[in-house]
Amino acid sequence: MNRVGLPLVDDLEGPVLREHRDAFRQGAHVMIGHTLLARYANAPYLGPRAAAEFPERRARNRFYAAVGALPPVTHEIADTYLDAGPARAFTLLADATRTGKHHE
Repeated sequence: MNRVGLPLVDDLEGPVLREHRDAFRQGAHVMIGHTLLARYANAPYLGPRAAAEFPERRARNRFYAAVGALPPVTHEIADTYLDAGPARAFTLLADATRTGKHHE
């Protein structure tokens, strides 16, 4: 992929990365979900709340990826989560995964 004369990054539809595209996207969504849940719900991926709610790694990955796949958080949505406090923000984010959009 990084030989002289080739671009440094092949796009995810190219021949080199296409077969790994879904894994890359899920991993990115898990990381985004971790960031949102850590920031607003005090529930980082490896934290006690995550372990209690999702003891199985696959279920945790699905949940964190679903949170990470939500639309970007606006300033208004961020304020809503901050004002709600960690426990309520966790519930709001979990609910948002079912509707595909943040609560405002």
